[in-house]
Amino acid sequence: MQYGDAVRSVRRAIAAERAEPLLNPLGVTRLLDHGRRTERSIVLFHGFTNCPQQFVQLGEMLYDRGYNVLIPRIPRHGMRDRLTDALVSLSYADIETIGAMAYAWATGLGEETDAAGISLGGVIAAWLAQTRTVHTALVISPFFSLPIVPTLVSDLLAQVMVLGPSLFLWWDPRLRERTLPNYAYPRYPTRALGQCILLGQSARTLAKTTSPSAERIVVILNEKEPATNNAAARSLEERWRAYGAPLETEVWDDVGRRHDVIDPTTFPQAPELVYPRLIALLNAARNVRPTPLTSAAER
Repeated sequence: MQYGDAVRSVRRAIAAERAEPLLNPLGVTRLLDHGRRTERSIVLFHGFTNCPQQFVQLGEMLYDRGYNVLIPRIPRHGMRDRLTDALVSLSYADIETIGAMAYAWATGLGEETDAAGISLGGVIAAWLAQTRTVHTALVISPFFSLPIVPTLVSDLLAQVMVLGPSLFLWWDPRLRERTLPNYAYPRYPTRALGQCILLGQSARTLAKTTSPSAERIVVILNEKEPATNNAAARSLEERWRAYGAPLETEVWDDVGRRHDVIDPTTFPQAPELVYPRLIALLNAARNVRPTPLTSAAER
């Protein structure tokens, strides 16, 4: 995709989202653009029930380092009503569609395209690593599987969740609607959770018979991960390694027992503890750092 086409298409999508009265202004897609195609672009995918605001601070840091940055809104996320039932109708096809579209846009924004995401966003980054020519894919705490239970059991439960009635569960039953951040949903429908797992199944199934397309993949796991089963991610890593894929694994043991290591609202240490590591990982495979153009403050 050409730069001008990509920018116009993204801006049309953003304008349509901003015109939607049910959407939270913090929940819309973000584009941090230098006004020309840069050496590097990156697409950042937010987590399940969160929204693009989750990645804004990291996106600005990358922008200041010369990136054109795209932070797309995953469908049915980012509504003003935090107790919305919009996610009930989320499908893994919806998620694949935004992943493919965001990648296409990002290829127009930069000569080389990176992708990163956390949780559901991490699964999208892994799916892109499998199916698209991403330069570097950062797969952060990917939600491939329910915690504790074996991956096969999680896969079977996902089928039940998708076909059965959709139950809403609180992320924190003690805080309920007071759960932060206030631009994310404090609860989730089981049907949508099952769809997220189905997307992960798709990536893992493809990896059984096809080598990944990414030039470099970095899988980042929390040793004290509470919300997903790291074994599922390791299983995908083994399949990628069998193809000789350029794969690296980072296991962090100093971010505490938390799933979301990105959002500064709930993890204030993230900008100092996590963001520099991610930026260093993105730069590790390149001999030359990009020259900053204009700072985020000057946009």
